[in-house]
Amino acid sequence: THSVKELGACVESLAHEQRQLCENVVGSTLSVCRLRQRLAVTYRYFLALGRHIPADASKSDTGPQPTHPPTTTKKSVNKLASENASLGLARVGTRAALNFSFAFLRRAWRSGEDADLCSELLQESLAAMQSLPVATLFDDSSVSPVWMEVVDRSAKFLKQVVLGEDNSGVSSTVPMADQHYALCLLLELATQRATLSHLLEAVLLLLHLHSSRSHLDNRSDDAAVNPPLVPLLRR
Repeated sequence: THSVKELGACVESLAHEQRQLCENVVGSTLSVCRLRQRLAVTYRYFLALGRHIPADASKSDTGPQPTHPPTTTKKSVNKLASENASLGLARVGTRAALNFSFAFLRRAWRSGEDADLCSELLQESLAAMQSLPVATLFDDSSVSPVWMEVVDRSAKFLKQVVLGEDNSGVSSTVPMADQHYALCLLLELATQRATLSHLLEAVLLLLHLHSSRSHLDNRSDDAAVNPPLVPLLRR
């Protein structure tokens, strides 16, 4: 004879298996596959459109050139050279800082040491991103190109950590909690940029993660497939 508690656990297990089976069936339906394909095509289209519109706009703004060249003072030339030098120094400094940060994280994940520092660094970065107003980076013309380069390189590194595509062989040793923080940071960056192409890229990333981490026998690890995305969804 089985106790009531054992029977209840058996019922819950059967219900969980049926729920997972329904989710897998829904995710493989023709409508969902078509939606995923349409999202991919739409993302590619807007990505290509964003690359070509600035060039076309610059061509359309080209008008008849004045007969006499504009006069530039020596002071303005010196100011421009000084700004370019400052921009170059800032770019060198940010690249060095990023390389050091990425190397520190990779070394800590590989050796297993300073794991708390890695988690704390990712948590503080996520908290700083969440404190910013939404779509802060939407108008990239008002943001320094140095910072935009930082955002692009950080997003590339975080995506490698989330997908496990780091060529250094560190991705397999990254704790699941740190992968979740990296995913949340990556989605926050997409929300801050707020362009349709970046939002669609985030949706495609989530779909890819869901399909790559599902099991054939309907097993599911809730801790592995359920990152803490509730704060982002609420925003």
